[in-house]
Amino acid sequence: SSDLTNLENVKDEAEATEAKLGNKPFLKRVELEWKRNVTDQALAERILAGFEPHENLKELQVNGYGGAQFPSWLSSPECGLTSLHILRCEQCRTLPVLGQLQYLKALHI
Repeated sequence: SSDLTNLENVKDEAEATEAKLGNKPFLKRVELEWKRNVTDQALAERILAGFEPHENLKELQVNGYGGAQFPSWLSSPECGLTSLHILRCEQCRTLPVLGQLQYLKALHI
């Protein structure tokens, strides 16, 4: 389990990529949280894209995300998510294509 908070302080996608979530197959649950409103939607989208997890991840919670759309990895058929929580993402205009997530059992929006 890993909780990454105060993501509004991340300055660019490279900082997010440094977390190397894609190289951590043992992680089963991740929470990504922005505590304050984000004014740069494009930056928020690049940051979330940089947090692409390993396909073994089972539970993901995205809280306070300020982007207009979710990254492509969230609707990848290889994604093994069984539970997805999307909370306080008021700027988001579209949801990922959740029909691609063959293992998804719980969705909370």
